[in-house]
Amino acid sequence: MYPTHRVQSLRDRHLLRWQSFAAHPFLQRLREGSISPVAIARWLTQLYYFDELMMRFQLGILRQAPREHRVLLAQIVLNMVEEMDWLLSQGIDLSDPPDPSRQTYQAFFQDLQRLPYSHLTVMHWATHQVFMDALKTLDTPDERLQAILERWADGEFGAILYDLAVLADEALEHLDLSEFDAPLNRLFDLEDSSWEMALRIAEEADQDS
Repeated sequence: MYPTHRVQSLRDRHLLRWQSFAAHPFLQRLREGSISPVAIARWLTQLYYFDELMMRFQLGILRQAPREHRVLLAQIVLNMVEEMDWLLSQGIDLSDPPDPSRQTYQAFFQDLQRLPYSHLTVMHWATHQVFMDALKTLDTPDERLQAILERWADGEFGAILYDLAVLADEALEHLDLSEFDAPLNRLFDLEDSSWEMALRIAEEADQDS
């Protein structure tokens, strides 16, 4: 996962917040199997909206990328499109509008696009890795979630994520870790909002049942 010490050092610099999401009450409830199918479907719908924002962000990175990085970045864009198609196949309801937390993520991605390519490379990896580090702690009885976790854990996506870490590691060779304190703290705040949104969805479904 971490090909040399530089990306690990960046993660360690922010370790408390980076690891905190795995203990979020929403993920704890997923482990317990206490979230209704309706709530899971609504959460997956919001995940679809996030994936669409991420795909557009990745296309912006691809446009800036040097030739030797383009195949990898094109692969991850394709992976995102396939994931969105899979989510649609699960019957998610796009009449449910994007949560405001999706809009704040959109603003975040737009701001990141103004950074130099080397910084974009690091933040692209971090945005994936923070989410995956929380999700990989999850064991859930829900079949749809098991399927998507298997997609994320398979060899192809794992290899892509490793290659993103390699690119981030190379970029960090010429950068100071402190340059990422502000964008990472903003990312952590957005992840907090996203998991709180998921918990609110679960609680609203409990009230409606």
